[in-house]
Amino acid sequence: MPKIIVLSGIVGWDILAQDVRADLKEANGEDVVFEVNSPGGFVFEGIEIFNLIRDYKGNTESHIVGIAASMMTYIALAADKVLARDNAAFMIHDALTCVCGNHRDMEKARKWLDGISNIIAKVYVDKTGKTLNEIRALMEEDAFLFGDEMLAEGFVDEIIPTSNDGETDKASAMLTARTSVEMCVNKMRTSDAANEDYHKAVAYVDSMSLLSAPGTAENKIVSTVAATDNNTTPAVAGKQKQEDKQLKILAELLAENPSAKAEHDALVVKARTEGMTVAKDEMKEVVDRVAPILGSPNYSEAVKACGVKAITGEGTVAAFEAVVVMADEALEKAKALAAKEETDETGETEGASGEKLTDAQALAKLKAKKEAVLAQGGF
Repeated sequence: MPKIIVLSGIVGWDILAQDVRADLKEANGEDVVFEVNSPGGFVFEGIEIFNLIRDYKGNTESHIVGIAASMMTYIALAADKVLARDNAAFMIHDALTCVCGNHRDMEKARKWLDGISNIIAKVYVDKTGKTLNEIRALMEEDAFLFGDEMLAEGFVDEIIPTSNDGETDKASAMLTARTSVEMCVNKMRTSDAANEDYHKAVAYVDSMSLLSAPGTAENKIVSTVAATDNNTTPAVAGKQKQEDKQLKILAELLAENPSAKAEHDALVVKARTEGMTVAKDEMKEVVDRVAPILGSPNYSEAVKACGVKAITGEGTVAAFEAVVVMADEALEKAKALAAKEETDETGETEGASGEKLTDAQALAKLKAKKEAVLAQGGF
């Protein structure tokens, strides 16, 4: 009997990579069947789950027992064989996100969305035998497939009969599928986790252009995105063609020399692992340096916003620390000015009670002259 792993709910909420990893570790190479019923979910979590299933040493099957939509279609196709019940639904679409920012942020998001859509589409291409353009056309129209349609389009290998009332089942299943997908999208849009997933996925797409082994799906897709960008100059296109030629030659050499390929693959895995470790360490260092400022009441929202940008990668730690220094200088000016006012009024650098002024008291004294302080470079 194969081990049954249920993938039900939203990817990144109900379906987590850490749980799938634990289940596969427990399976320990025995046959595994994934029972799939999900409207999709977060991209980065989905990519991690896809890789876990694809790299599993035992035989794997995905059984679509309800709906496989959005990111879950990508996950389901990681298995060696894909089956679906005749009353199940399947839905594919272009990658979605919500972004707030200027035109550069929008352009970055556009390129990321196209890159993610192409990475996902390549898996569909490999499964169905369709061209990339054919698959992207289906994704652009938010294609819903039901029962035998999944088999006819090549997304599944076999249909499992469950009923004879096909028309009734299709109407009900399609309504349920569309409702589930819409609820999933709305929940993701209103979640703070959506922004985190976006930045993780952006980093993943960027890393693929540097770390993917020659000839892998990810590497080819990133090359395709770069080559088809409307802003690509002839010089860049020529360089891309030369690099593609070199990658092809290297791939052929590796194919002819298994030992060399094994060594090459090991180096790629090592680079990925070390890169992720370094990235985690660097991120921890940034958070450790920024967190005290974010939690302090003595710094304005403008200063804290710079700290958030340093964490997300939109700004640098150096720029953030420079802003903090300026803010500290402004605070010292505020305290000095407040103390001077107190001296002018009482002849002492103390409050009415005889105690030294606190930061809060100094700032309160400064309130009436806020504009003058701001003119001196304060925050």
